[in-house]
Amino acid sequence: MRSRKSSAQQGTTLVTPVQQIPPEIVHTASMQQPRTDIVDKAVARIAADNLQKEADKLRPHACLAIATFVDHAELLKIIVERHVLEALVDLVKENSDEMSLVAAQALLHMLGSDGVAEYIVDKGLTEEIIAIAVKEDTKVPVSAARILEELAEHGCTREIMAKNGVPKTLFDLLKAGDKGFIKASRLNALCEFAAYDDLRPALLEIQLVPFLVKKAGRKDKHKRKACLTALITLAGYGTSHLLQLSSLR
Repeated sequence: MRSRKSSAQQGTTLVTPVQQIPPEIVHTASMQQPRTDIVDKAVARIAADNLQKEADKLRPHACLAIATFVDHAELLKIIVERHVLEALVDLVKENSDEMSLVAAQALLHMLGSDGVAEYIVDKGLTEEIIAIAVKEDTKVPVSAARILEELAEHGCTREIMAKNGVPKTLFDLLKAGDKGFIKASRLNALCEFAAYDDLRPALLEIQLVPFLVKKAGRKDKHKRKACLTALITLAGYGTSHLLQLSSLR
């Protein structure tokens, strides 16, 4: 009898819960885990944002350093191999005015090298850079005009400029612009194009010299001076070139 009672007691012990947990505690415990995850994610997001802000502050300085490094052949080689050119092109297109300007300056310095010019042609970057430079609402209009001047100095990139009608596009931007310093930068670039045989026909087509002669007669002394300066620049490339540009079809 004792053994049977003992067995019954043991059976009762097995089926009876050790401790009942109140429902409200179970509910609270189930809610704590999602809330913890939300807090953790928020903290991680804030940390990532802070790191991004610090990186954004450093990027302009990095671009300025690159502009300095390109004067050294070995450093320039490493910069090109690490695809810094592609990164600069992307940075020029950023929303930040400061970042776009600094990246454009670094890109401008790099384009002075023949090796870089050949590289961007091989990688198909020339058209992308041209598109940035002739974009109507570009954030870096003055640097853009200088970039086109640099591209014009290399035969391989100059050929692509001619095929893409860069002189005409730039001339249209010049006529449509309303800010004097931007118009002056674009006009100067067009005048520099006159130094090259493969870009000169396009200047003839847009009748640049007749346009300048007409504008030089205006009353605005600043515009008159700019046009006369441009005509003098064109004349500096030789009388035959100027006559060719002046002839009307």
